[in-house]
Amino acid sequence: MPQEEWSFMQVDVFADQALQGHPVAVFYDVPASSGNDVMQAVAREMHLPETVFVTACAEDADLCLVKIFTPTSEVPFAGHAAMGAYFVLRDQGLVGDGTVHLAASGETLACHAEGQQWIWMTAAPASVRSTKIGPRELAARCGMDAELISPMMPPAVARTNPEQMLLFVESAQALADLNFSLAHLAALEEECGVQGVYVLALTGAGSYAARYFSNALSGPQYTLAAGSSALALGSYLLCCAGETQPRRFIISQGEDHLRPSEVHVRLNAQTRGSLEVGGQVVETLRGVVTPSRA
Repeated sequence: MPQEEWSFMQVDVFADQALQGHPVAVFYDVPASSGNDVMQAVAREMHLPETVFVTACAEDADLCLVKIFTPTSEVPFAGHAAMGAYFVLRDQGLVGDGTVHLAASGETLACHAEGQQWIWMTAAPASVRSTKIGPRELAARCGMDAELISPMMPPAVARTNPEQMLLFVESAQALADLNFSLAHLAALEEECGVQGVYVLALTGAGSYAARYFSNALSGPQYTLAAGSSALALGSYLLCCAGETQPRRFIISQGEDHLRPSEVHVRLNAQTRGSLEVGGQVVETLRGVVTPSRA
């Protein structure tokens, strides 16, 4: 009896060339009957930050069901993974050029293309709340001088999935010098009810440099660009910075770890209050996996 084979493409999201940005593997035609244990085993074998399994697409191809796994667990939401999945489905002719909704276990994301490589994800802005601790105490927790925290952009928490803190610092040098201890980071996350601190420095008109820290992550995942973080920034700019006109912001991240990424955030482009996260996606490799049924 022939063994079952699952085809996949691996792509880099938020990159203009291969081997940069945020990698994701997309298995684009997985039987819906496949068990989570098999998908988890394959994701563990791929050993990427996230692996996507597309289990069904509607006949009109405007809705696809996906499951997203890290090497250790299933996750309900990953913006870059949805963008990568849409790119692969479009490449394979499984969806058209219009908007496609990708439904994971925790959220449904809408993606559409702009040219061959540009993918945009549309999401509802997240609500934003103040932090439980002030800037001076927050600076002490981060091991930095309070003067380095931007007085114009107070720290806040975006209720994305997961919730994360946004912290704005005064310069790219302050961003580069920032070095959380794991103990201080864990305590800060617990006290503020967040999973991760997204630190940004304004580097030009509409341009930010960013780093992401989380006690729940390890290795290169500390620095990879994420759609949820860009969603957090866009939500902050809409809710707290009073952005009401069509604007586009660019976030650079990961250069210091040889995975440079460029994430774009569009505000008010579709309607007032609309929020899109986008970037280029490039193919890295293709292959076939024979999953174990043991």
